[in-house]
Amino acid sequence: MAEGHSNSGIAEKLVVTVPAVERHVTGIFLKLGLQQAESSQHRRVLAVLHYLKR
Repeated sequence: MAEGHSNSGIAEKLVVTVPAVERHVTGIFLKLGLQQAESSQHRRVLAVLHYLKR
């Protein structure tokens, strides 16, 4: 996700299903406190920024 891949791109790279990636991405957003009301792309950017702050 931090590299800008879509869910299907991540699934292909990790050899897992798209629904599995979606579940994990949702978990990441929840742990970071990113609201579902925000757009998906916006939440991905916020997640990457949060990761880079470490």
